[in-house]
Amino acid sequence: MPHLQVKNVPEETYAALRRRAASEGTTIRDYVLGVLRRDLERPPLHEWLERVDRSRPASGVTIDEIVAATDAAKDEIEGAASP
Repeated sequence: MPHLQVKNVPEETYAALRRRAASEGTTIRDYVLGVLRRDLERPPLHEWLERVDRSRPASGVTIDEIVAATDAAKDEIEGAASP
């Protein structure tokens, strides 16, 4: 079986992993393997977005337009919150 080693893990990240594994009654190794497995069960974000785009009813609005409108709204809100 292949081995995977992760070097230079920040102390706070390692401590959080240790706590999370302990809270689930498992080892850090088994906890991290579970995290990796769950992540790999999900499609990459770009594939998921393509599926959503193909499955949505034709509205004439593209995902890029929605993202642009969302970004503009955030900018507007942030601008209004500034003194």
